[in-house]
Amino acid sequence: MPRSPRRGKMPDHAGDDIALDREWGATLLAYFARFPAERGGVLVGKRSAGRVEITAAVFPPQQIATPVRCSFDTAVVEGVNDTLKAVEETRIGPYAPTVLGWVHSHPHMGVFLSAQDERTLTTWTDLDADAVALVADPFAPEHQIAGWGRACVPRRLWVGDDREALMLNQGAKLADVLSGFARPGQGGLWDVVGCGAVVSVRVSRRRAAHHRTEENR
Repeated sequence: MPRSPRRGKMPDHAGDDIALDREWGATLLAYFARFPAERGGVLVGKRSAGRVEITAAVFPPQQIATPVRCSFDTAVVEGVNDTLKAVEETRIGPYAPTVLGWVHSHPHMGVFLSAQDERTLTTWTDLDADAVALVADPFAPEHQIAGWGRACVPRRLWVGDDREALMLNQGAKLADVLSGFARPGQGGLWDVVGCGAVVSVRVSRRRAAHHRTEENR
């Protein structure tokens, strides 16, 4: 379960706060704890005045995955955007209307932005000024999740029990649609981290065929 923000004097913040469901945060940490290497993905959710609300994360096949570095095909972001447009009129639409930014793990390192992370986030915000970055370390004794935005400024993190996040059936539907937008070169295992469950889709490297599995946290 993600720790609550530190009490007392807070650092200066600028831009949108980041809100997430406590159970979703716990699912994300449990997912990251399965991997000894860093793992990166795409955040989806909602934006409103002064706040972004994370409802799910999509993790594509990793091009690089080491204890200190990860990367994935940046064309994945376009595929996730196309997927969200495709489900816009379904029950998933209100929960995940847009791509919010980028998330990755720092196993056993703590939550911070490295110099490379800062360059990556700057690239995101050059394309989308409202993009945010989330970093998580499931092995940290406290402060396991933190977020940043434009100019790599920390964002205030709100963790609550009344947030909206994709549940198992919604995550499964999103994964099925997502597999249809994966490019042939993006074959492999895709994971959708929702609230309390991870849905995995293995996409063919030659076409968008897939086999889905579901795993409760």
